[in-house]
Amino acid sequence: MPKASILIVDDARLVRGFIKKAFSRTRDYELQEAEDGTQAQAALLAARYDLVLCDWDMPNMDGHALLQWMRAQADERLGRTPFIMVTSSGEKEKVLQAVKAGVNGYLVKPFTAAQLTDKVHEVLARQQQQNVDEDIPDEEAGAYVANLRYREETLRVQVANITTKGLLGKYKASLAGPSLLSSVVAELPRRGSDSPVSIKGYIYRIEAGEDSCTPKYLQVGVRFQELDADKREFLIDCIAALRF
Repeated sequence: MPKASILIVDDARLVRGFIKKAFSRTRDYELQEAEDGTQAQAALLAARYDLVLCDWDMPNMDGHALLQWMRAQADERLGRTPFIMVTSSGEKEKVLQAVKAGVNGYLVKPFTAAQLTDKVHEVLARQQQQNVDEDIPDEEAGAYVANLRYREETLRVQVANITTKGLLGKYKASLAGPSLLSSVVAELPRRGSDSPVSIKGYIYRIEAGEDSCTPKYLQVGVRFQELDADKREFLIDCIAALRF
């Protein structure tokens, strides 16, 4: 199996060293480094990379500008390269800006070596499954649609996957939606009943549904909370009925 090539972009030498050490126990990756966005541009034009792992705050060209530049390229090799953004704690606004620019994943500092490698594995695995990132029709036959209630708003989400821990869905990027870590109530349709099952949770993930500077859909992940026995049993039945 060929090695996956990763471009590490960070102006802090210690951070680059930490990332390289995190991957030192495996031979599945080839790692290259750049100290800022301008160096990364040169590296990306000179060679092909399977993933870019980039800090937001850097001199000369920051991570957000590099991401926008990549997604604006006519060369599909650059426009579709998976991009993981690294942000500082509490920078929710930056995370949402990165999502709109077409980021594939993000890490919030501080993170462990395990969290880093898990995120890289997750993003690369999603990239290999094209069906995960395909657009979904507005009126797909048999689609399972849930409502997410937050504050005084309601967002309709087409569910792509559901477990007893949470759900993953898609909604139009043109619609207003909840922010990262927002509390929500997921209203899940009950087969054969007009009354949905309401489950409390929070938003743990918001990502572009496809690699584009103007994605049509956003992926949203909800982590369930306060599950009682009845709701857990409903979810198990729901998973079986939907054949997920």
